[in-house]
Amino acid sequence: ASANSSPTPGPLPEPTPARPTQLASRCRARAISASVHQLRRLRVGVVRKGFTKEEHVILQGLGTKWVRLPSGVVDDDVNNAASESEGHLLQMGLMYALRPFYVRSKKESVFVGSNGDRVVLRNDPDEGFKIEIHSDRDLELREGGPGEITVKVPTDEPPTLSVSRALHKMAYLMFCVVRPDAIADPGLQATRDLIAKGDLGSYRPYTEAFVAGAAPGFNFRFLVLEREAGTSVAANIRLHHMDYIVMLAGPLPPTPKGSTRKDTVEPGGHTREEITWRFDSMERRD
Repeated sequence: ASANSSPTPGPLPEPTPARPTQLASRCRARAISASVHQLRRLRVGVVRKGFTKEEHVILQGLGTKWVRLPSGVVDDDVNNAASESEGHLLQMGLMYALRPFYVRSKKESVFVGSNGDRVVLRNDPDEGFKIEIHSDRDLELREGGPGEITVKVPTDEPPTLSVSRALHKMAYLMFCVVRPDAIADPGLQATRDLIAKGDLGSYRPYTEAFVAGAAPGFNFRFLVLEREAGTSVAANIRLHHMDYIVMLAGPLPPTPKGSTRKDTVEPGGHTREEITWRFDSMERRD
């Protein structure tokens, strides 16, 4: 995660691909530890009642325990109130459909096409990850060779208010890790209201995009613009195969090409997504 400055607003720049060395990884871990330590110092007095839990910066349900904030930073009631919104993000839409790629515990997702074909994603700690295709049709798959299958599967789209709340919470907590003084910044109050209340009046828009072929992992980038009219803070979040942009302060920048902008509160609903899997090697079992 990083904080940058730029003279003009706009979409966040593309990241420069890098292979972090072991030394760089250790330095980054030390920097995060130092920021968490500074957050502890920002607390006033002892831990207050209701501020006892150590909150995950990134949702544990995405497949990682990762770093936790110290107790005393996040109100337990606020944390619990946001759990339903976080559940919608994790258990609906394409994020839910492809989660077996990233979680370690036993889990599976089943897709049923309109023609009766079933595609099962199954992750087992003992047997590894498997993709099973069940069909009564001749799929013309070459034994041991490459192949692909496309299925239209029903998905339940999550409510935009839930997604916005969950995304802003992760972005805000991460921003507090890299800039601990942000925890008391009045310019971020609108984001705090969304996290704490999660109601129609506190809604903040976001953009989302599916990233085909994305490697598992997380990436948070921040763009901070400081001007006389006020400071704006943009956050670009990649969670595995999904890419999001939210504004912790200020208006949302122009929508990047290939992204969908979510300006209003929508209840979610049933839809059908077309998903194509491509395999380097396939095995047929009758």
